[in-house]
Amino acid sequence: MVTVDGNASSNEFVPETAADWDTINMDISSLAGEEVMLKFEAFNDNGSSIYLDNIRVYEGGPESVESVMAMEFTMFPNPAKDMVSLIFNQPLDENSHISVLSLQGTCLRTVLLKKGERKYSMGLPDIAAGVYLMEIKSSSGRDVRKLIIK
Repeated sequence: MVTVDGNASSNEFVPETAADWDTINMDISSLAGEEVMLKFEAFNDNGSSIYLDNIRVYEGGPESVESVMAMEFTMFPNPAKDMVSLIFNQPLDENSHISVLSLQGTCLRTVLLKKGERKYSMGLPDIAAGVYLMEIKSSSGRDVRKLIIK
């Protein structure tokens, strides 16, 4: 039995749109300078799975970090083989660059996305199997995600 917005349902809940997610901010500034471990624990009485995404830790709070893009996007498939696609929740409000980086920070490929674009697919046939970083950068900030290539 799953309860969403006070309504009970026997169907398993699976988030499908941005509106299905909650943003929760926790002030742990009293722990500054301490070693901190975060633990996520779910109690569901054999109900739905737990979904966690985009967990970010900020010093000074998320509003003080200008380097993180507000643009939300989906990257798939991940792991990828020959191609990876990005779909943005809304059209880009400025030109942006997409880069594939090695874990050492070496740029393997960069592509310019023009203002107004909403989706992009990048071929990966010449990039060896492994773990990489997909960086999206504009003048308003950047976002980095892990990309696995099979």
